[in-house]
Amino acid sequence: MAETLPLGLPEPLREFYTEGAGECRCRYHWSPGKDDLPQIQEIFPHQMSFYGGPELIPWNELREAHEIHHWWDDLNENVTEEQEKARDAWRHTVPFINVGNGDCVALHIKKNSQTSPVVYLCHDDPEMPVTPLSTSFDQFLSDWETLCYVGPEIWLLDAFLSEQDQRQLNVQQENVRRWRDILGVTRE
Repeated sequence: MAETLPLGLPEPLREFYTEGAGECRCRYHWSPGKDDLPQIQEIFPHQMSFYGGPELIPWNELREAHEIHHWWDDLNENVTEEQEKARDAWRHTVPFINVGNGDCVALHIKKNSQTSPVVYLCHDDPEMPVTPLSTSFDQFLSDWETLCYVGPEIWLLDAFLSEQDQRQLNVQQENVRRWRDILGVTRE
């Protein structure tokens, strides 16, 4: 399989698929009661229901997942400098979560790098087509677990991104504590 993928199969994904699970589909949907909505809307304005859960692209569908790279093919003329950077980032990714709306979560493969950061690839946001989520696959999985696997659509994860230049998931912020309290998740 690794030999047939454009960028190969990075070690973190290889380990997950061979030692963890070849397929992972564990989704949920939750519509909070009206008593919970005021607290929730402090974190997620206008959000009335939630969904999430780990659902990774099955190992035997990884080849098809690379079709996302063709999204940029029609944008050869009048591409801004930022769009060119985004196109380059998209073409150097290995998707592992298909969000279902044209977006995906992927490993960004960088030359001469020991780690591959996790990024969110948004197909219809010219301002933020690539959003860093985590420094590594393992860190992403750990942070996403802390967030009770909400989303992973960017409009849900956005409440948990740091405000720094390199926006990434930050599970040490107050929004995370409040979200976990709403869900009744105890601290470990």
